[in-house]
Amino acid sequence: MAKGKTKTKNKSKEEINDMKNQNKYKRNRPPGN
Repeated sequence: MAKGKTKTKNKSKEEINDMKNQNKYKRNRPPGN
């Protein structure tokens, strides 16, 4: 996370949002195995 600060703020925000969305889907979706 700390490394993201060196990037542009907009890009960091988008990346963080992507990570949040991925975590949401992972949590809502039952494990495949």
